Amino acid sequence: MEVKATLNTPYIKFEPKLGLLEIKGRSVPENATQFYMFLFENITQYATKPVSPTVVNIHLEYYNTTSSFCIIRVLKQFKEIATKGCKLEINWYYDKEDVDVKEAGEDFQAIVELPFNFIAV
Repeated sequence: MEVKATLNTPYIKFEPKLGLLEIKGRSVPENATQFYMFLFENITQYATKPVSPTVVNIHLEYYNTTSSFCIIRVLKQFKEIATKGCKLEINWYYDKEDVDVKEAGEDFQAIVELPFNFIAV
C-alpha cells in the first residue's frame, strides 16, 4: 500500500509482507483522523500476522496537533504488536539542523514508552 505525498499529507508506504512502514513529509490534513483511518485499519489487520522484525520509519518535516495524535495512535498499535513478541524497530529521522523535530520524537518516545533510533539526515 502506497499513498503519494501532497502539500498537506505525507508519503505513506506500508508493506505488511516485509514488516515495513514509512511515513515521510508534511502532515497537516484538514481531518487527520480520517486521513490516517486506512492506516489504523491496515495495522489492525497486520497485527494478526506481524513480521518480525517490524520496522517503522518516520521522517516528518512538519505536522499539526491532530496528526501528532494519529502518529501516537499508530505507534501504540505497533507497541501492542511488540508486546506479543514481535521485534520492533522505530527509526525517527530528522534534519540535523532541526532540533525541534528531534525533540518531538523524544516526546513521542516517552509517550509510547518504546525505544527509538534517532537518525540525523
